[in-house]
Amino acid sequence: AAPFVGRSEELAAVDHAWQTVRGGARRLVLVSGEAGIGVSRFLAEAAGRAGADGASIWFGQGDGVGQQLGAWAEAFGGWAAGMPRAELRLALGDKGSELARLVPELTTWLPRLTPPTRVEGAAGTFLAAGALDEVIVRWSAQEPMVVVLDRLEEADADTLAVIRRVCESVRDARLLVLAGYEPSAVGTPRVLAALQGVRDLVDVHLHGLDEQEIAQLVAWATGEPAADQQLRAIARESEGSPYFVLQMASALRRRGITTRVEEAIHRADGLRADLRLQREEITLGLRQLEQLREPSPTGSQSVEPDGTPPADVPCPYKGLVPFQPEDAEDFCGRELLVAELVARVASNRFVAVVGPSGSGKSSVVRAGLVPALSLIHI
Repeated sequence: AAPFVGRSEELAAVDHAWQTVRGGARRLVLVSGEAGIGVSRFLAEAAGRAGADGASIWFGQGDGVGQQLGAWAEAFGGWAAGMPRAELRLALGDKGSELARLVPELTTWLPRLTPPTRVEGAAGTFLAAGALDEVIVRWSAQEPMVVVLDRLEEADADTLAVIRRVCESVRDARLLVLAGYEPSAVGTPRVLAALQGVRDLVDVHLHGLDEQEIAQLVAWATGEPAADQQLRAIARESEGSPYFVLQMASALRRRGITTRVEEAIHRADGLRADLRLQREEITLGLRQLEQLREPSPTGSQSVEPDGTPPADVPCPYKGLVPFQPEDAEDFCGRELLVAELVARVASNRFVAVVGPSGSGKSSVVRAGLVPALSLIHI
């Protein structure tokens, strides 16, 4: 994940509310910002800091106005699912059946729980709020609690009503509610309108990152510091939104990698062309050396004046027996192939000579390539 940068003043406001909660209070912190500005990441960072300081964390998010108390069901259900059953039973007290309307899995986790009766409408919301407040009172006596509810612009009105209820409860509890939402384009946001007037409300609005914070994100995403001109362009186009900063930095990194690959391909093309020239020079040189090689004495007396071969000259044709290095002077007809092999051996770590059986692979290597390499001291 990208590093968390900036937001020092906003985190200080949440930390102050958290310290108040640790002393025995309830606080609501509203965190708002445009899409991509980092509301969810800020909530996670703030909750993580409280968790490191001993808080018990609940987390849920709005999933549509048609889902009654969906954010609270996710928050409480996620916490309950990870609790030891004996501790969960103690934390629920006599509210287990009422909370089973919110999280039906409770009847599976606690088999002896009385099945809930069906209650709908405002009465169901009232009972759920009272039951949640009872759990908060019981559990926060052991550990201070942080309830994170994100994307509340998508939550139903009952979810917001329960937030107000648990934050305004006069019962002793150590509770911090972090509520995140994206404000509406026109008018007062629905979330803010529903929760205005909650005592000691802390309202945090996230703005774009400054250039120094943008530079930190870009350096992380690209693996290197960006040029000042690039940073100014990213800051201008992204307006400091961390999401768009990272998107633009990733595009910048892709362009940089693509450029380096294209340059490497161009260099490779040049190297291949140079390698071909070097091989041609090697081939030409070997052919010239072959032409300059003096014929052997036996070679000069291979035929008598009357055309009869001398009887003491061995036959150069070896049949199916491969030629050996000592047969180099008798081996002929493969000069171009030998020169090409020498060129390839000089420029490659591995060279394979492939051909059908009996085509002369062993002979060209032993009587052609090996003597040629000795000749040029490779």
